[in-house]
Amino acid sequence: MLYYDCSQVDYNVRVVTIDRNLENAELWTLSLPNPNHVIPPPPVPTPGPPPPSELGPPILPADDQSLLLLRNTRTLAGAYNAVVAINGYTWQGSWGASEAGHGTPTTSMYATNMHLTYNTTFCDADASYDSESCHPDIRPCCKEVQMGFAPNQSGFLDVRRIAATDELQTAPASPYRYNLYGSNTTVMSLDGGCMDAGIFDSDHYSMLGYSGTQVIFLITDTESEPSELCGVLSNFGATEVVMQDSGHSTQMFMQLANGQSPTTFLDPSEADRGVAYAIGLVNLYSMNLANAGFEELRLQDRQPVRVDNTSNSELEPGWKGHYMLHAIEATASTGSTQAAELRLTGAVDHITQQFQAPPETFCALHFRRGKNPADGCEETRLEIALQTTGSDGTLTTVEDYIVYLDLDPVAADGSPMLIEDWVRFHTMTANSTLMFGALTPGCGVFLDDVSIRCTKPLDP
Repeated sequence: MLYYDCSQVDYNVRVVTIDRNLENAELWTLSLPNPNHVIPPPPVPTPGPPPPSELGPPILPADDQSLLLLRNTRTLAGAYNAVVAINGYTWQGSWGASEAGHGTPTTSMYATNMHLTYNTTFCDADASYDSESCHPDIRPCCKEVQMGFAPNQSGFLDVRRIAATDELQTAPASPYRYNLYGSNTTVMSLDGGCMDAGIFDSDHYSMLGYSGTQVIFLITDTESEPSELCGVLSNFGATEVVMQDSGHSTQMFMQLANGQSPTTFLDPSEADRGVAYAIGLVNLYSMNLANAGFEELRLQDRQPVRVDNTSNSELEPGWKGHYMLHAIEATASTGSTQAAELRLTGAVDHITQQFQAPPETFCALHFRRGKNPADGCEETRLEIALQTTGSDGTLTTVEDYIVYLDLDPVAADGSPMLIEDWVRFHTMTANSTLMFGALTPGCGVFLDDVSIRCTKPLDP
């Protein structure tokens, strides 16, 4: 990672470049959920497009019930142990004049494969952007360009700008939805060159782009011409660049090594301004899970076995609870040949495993899941929960997720088809318990290759 201070040139830019050949690091969307978030009712569509005078205000949650807490980029980076971060795109909600507000992103956003928001940026014939929300049946939405970051599974930061016409915007299993956000403005593209000058209407700009070898963060705090900024970006090799939320939201954070203090570059008059999210580089390390691939107890002749680990902890190490152990086809990526099947069977409908992780840390839970084709179930749900263990041994659920497997593929020969999935969670204490459970009676859920990677601070 390299920092370039070009603040003494006419267009006053600061740039951070990140080598895309990195092990155990990923680019994440960094956000803090609002515990008081309330999902608003959808707008009621009317027959045909109503005239503008009848549109009325969009239906949005109250500011303090919005999806995310507004925090400055330094705070967001600190929460995730990010070594460098840049502000994200726009939001609805509080103005963000301080770190006490709340907001909901106005474009698509994924956080470790968790779909948080859709594109709700309102466009009309007279403007390319407006602060109101859109709805497919009432208000037209701006077309968005997306910047997606795939999981780092081969020591390389796989980044892609996804245009509105790109089929990856609607592909059901795009790897770039691992972490993704939307913007309404492309600054540069390999096939389109530099953007139009009319977009530049502020004194502060924030941009994210990439080349074949680097990811590039750029901020500037003087009014510039597109040819100047595109020229600077080109000098760093950038070919694909999108605009972040700019103006007073322009912020970039960089954590310095060797014990030096973190450095933040932003409009000094807006040092406490909150934003809905940031994009940051996080270093990850793996947590130890016993029997994560359900391979310790070997099946004989590939015949399923019922595992009851509530009474005999030596039968199958690691996981506690009831499940069926199945033989499956090995995959090139995991080599796993066995998987657990969870079913809703009376009071015991889940499996758990304790693990040790630093408190107040964001982690990514990876797993493979699928439906049992023999059940013929259309609706199948999997519950995932993070629980804390009290001093008396009692478990308290602090985060709970429902994964819907309704659209998961099934194999014609009756074998399970497992797909990769991720969930992001935030530890509260050092003693945590991971729980998986089946929620749909009569419908089995296959589970395999469970792993946890947590963010870690920059090495001194």
